[in-house]
Amino acid sequence: MVRASGSATQTYQEVQKLGRGVDRIELKLDEVQVSPELMEWADTVLAMDKANLAALRNLAGEHTAGKVALYLGDEDVPDPWGQNEAAFASCVETILTGAQRHLR
Repeated sequence: MVRASGSATQTYQEVQKLGRGVDRIELKLDEVQVSPELMEWADTVLAMDKANLAALRNLAGEHTAGKVALYLGDEDVPDPWGQNEAAFASCVETILTGAQRHLR
């Protein structure tokens, strides 16, 4: 099990060091509630699925609406909740692969 904190880039690098054989990854981050102020501060706000994207767009002000995007561009990250370990491993792979477009 991995506990990661810090920036998204640091977290991604820590997960990548583990390779593809990771059974479970636990990211221990402080609980953060998205707010209009946080969205104003952020460069980009990414949603993992279309339902969250819609909620974020509703929360966004006119100055922040252009910062909101879907993580995979045009599709949802599959939610593995309630499924087997293979579904979680597939979800991790999807997230890691998708991260490449955001970490430049």
